[in-house]
Amino acid sequence: MARKKKRNELKDYMLNIRMTEAEYLIIKQNADEANLTISEYVRRSCLGKQVVIKRDTLVDMPEIRDIKANLGKIGSNLNQIAKYFNQGGYRSMNMIDSIHQCMSEMHEAFKQLSELAGKNNGDN
Repeated sequence: MARKKKRNELKDYMLNIRMTEAEYLIIKQNADEANLTISEYVRRSCLGKQVVIKRDTLVDMPEIRDIKANLGKIGSNLNQIAKYFNQGGYRSMNMIDSIHQCMSEMHEAFKQLSELAGKNNGDN
């Protein structure tokens, strides 16, 4: 797949940086997966702009889709709790119970994923 080329704004400055081969390969792979040039990928990453990296799903099982959906809901709940505290909310037993519930649900989801991975590798 060809990379997107954007030439609508003249770039007046050049920035040279040094990195290890491993760092370069990671950046190059991420840029390739985002269908961007390395320069555009680094620019977007450094400026806090959105970089969408599409990864192929290796296993598509209904159980994994359900776990992924559940983890999304847990993440949403944790974000709401974090927002509550960041806005000056006080620490109550109800909030602590909510955090413990989220942690328990995450632990259960990871346990289910581990069991599914074991089944796929023939470990069971």
